[in-house]
Amino acid sequence: MNDWLLLINYNGQVTSGSAMTLVYQNKKFIAYCPYFTHSISTQGRSCKQCHQNKAVREIAKGNKVTVVDFKDGKVVPWKGVVPVVPDKLRWVYFNKVGENKWVPVKNDKKAKVQFAAYGKPLTKEQFEKLAKDVK
Repeated sequence: MNDWLLLINYNGQVTSGSAMTLVYQNKKFIAYCPYFTHSISTQGRSCKQCHQNKAVREIAKGNKVTVVDFKDGKVVPWKGVVPVVPDKLRWVYFNKVGENKWVPVKNDKKAKVQFAAYGKPLTKEQFEKLAKDVK
């Protein structure tokens, strides 16, 4: 899934992040960590792709952002940059059934969350900078 990018706090700096989810006996787990790509891109991101984007505006309103959803039998990822803010991201977790079928976990219990490799959620100040309009 290359449609979305997470932003996390790494050593006090906002950087790209990654997430890994796990389900074991219907218990949900997610780990966030910094993501340092080895690929070289000739295209950077515009300011507006991170600042005042759709996810930032939703979180600023107090809403949650569904990073991965399941609709009409298909996984539907968010498109765009998503800041990792505590309790503001929603993920659909899946159990594998058979060879190639995935079904959403039905329980509403909150997933256990871990930040790995010195990653942390964005601070209030970091999020506020993303929420400010840039020119």
